[in-house]
Amino acid sequence: MADPGYIVDGVLTDGEAWVALGSTTISGTSTTSVTFTSADDGSSTDWSQFMDLCFVCTASAIYAPDSYLSLRYKINSATSNYYSVVMEGDEGGATGADENYAELGMLVSSDPVSYQGVTVAWFFDINSAKNKTILTQNGLNRGGSDESHVMLAGRQYTQPEPISSLYFYEGNSFSFQAGSRFDLWGILPRMVA
Repeated sequence: MADPGYIVDGVLTDGEAWVALGSTTISGTSTTSVTFTSADDGSSTDWSQFMDLCFVCTASAIYAPDSYLSLRYKINSATSNYYSVVMEGDEGGATGADENYAELGMLVSSDPVSYQGVTVAWFFDINSAKNKTILTQNGLNRGGSDESHVMLAGRQYTQPEPISSLYFYEGNSFSFQAGSRFDLWGILPRMVA
């Protein structure tokens, strides 16, 4: 098989270590989940070549005003084997907690539709034969000076198999608001001579 375009003479060229794997922008009012899956075909989007994955979303969900909702995930369709240590805060103070479910962050409800939560998640060593470590950052504001919320978490998927699919959804199965966007990048290992 020929080298992909981002490898020149067997060396990864700087500036192309991030490979766009997919992007979804919600256009209607009935989408309740977004899934990214490895091509598993040896192509430039086959996840078996990547060291890490980076997920970024700006989203809100359709529900009652003044509600905070949950952005959750599944790795390889697994419904268990997740663990997290979470620090979060708002105008009322800060807290820390242990969690045993797969939450990436919080979403704002869709009223008004112009407010969205922002989440960045790093999935590390996705092809290693060890538990998978995830670092998440999340922030949102519902428009008022006292309605901000931030979250930072260290998470772990306690299974050794490679990550081959990621499924994102709101914790109560509410639909994502139109305009919500989900992006995934693969991070290649840097090869140096």
